[in-house]
Amino acid sequence: MMEFIKKNRVSFSFAVFITLIARDVILGIRPYDPLAFSDTSATLSLLAVIVGVFLRSWAAGVVRKSETLACTGPYAFTRHPLYLGSFLVAVGMGYLTGDVVNLFAVGAVAVIFYHPTIRSEERFLAGKFGKEWEEYCARVWAFFPRSAPRNVLAQWTFAQWLRNKEYKLASAAALGILAMSYFSY
Repeated sequence: MMEFIKKNRVSFSFAVFITLIARDVILGIRPYDPLAFSDTSATLSLLAVIVGVFLRSWAAGVVRKSETLACTGPYAFTRHPLYLGSFLVAVGMGYLTGDVVNLFAVGAVAVIFYHPTIRSEERFLAGKFGKEWEEYCARVWAFFPRSAPRNVLAQWTFAQWLRNKEYKLASAAALGILAMSYFSY
């Protein structure tokens, strides 16, 4: 079951968000206009989306999955910057809808689909990197950063960003922002 959830987490998340959007349309719930910078809720939501996309993009340009243990760049702040970035994007988009039910759904998706995946990945990394992983875990928290590390300016490459297909989330977030702006009127 765990492998099924891990393998299909993005598809499940997407299905949940499409269902929420359909529900909002049916109920006539109008989202905040993400481009209305005088609206604090809209601006904070947009900021969460932008920070999330930036964090994921930064991490995707650094990580070489299953090859080396990423400990620099955003991985010096948090062991899971890709998931933290996804969470910020989801919370930002959920809050932009202006409906608290969507925020609870985002939290449920994180707990149901991503928490078990994180635990599974950490077991894999512990087995693969052993002592190096243990030392890394002692320095860096799993999700939210606890301190500012020294090696945050690690080498980021556009080629690695492309290999990790991060353009998909960046594009989806941009389209979501544009759609919310359009439907907020």
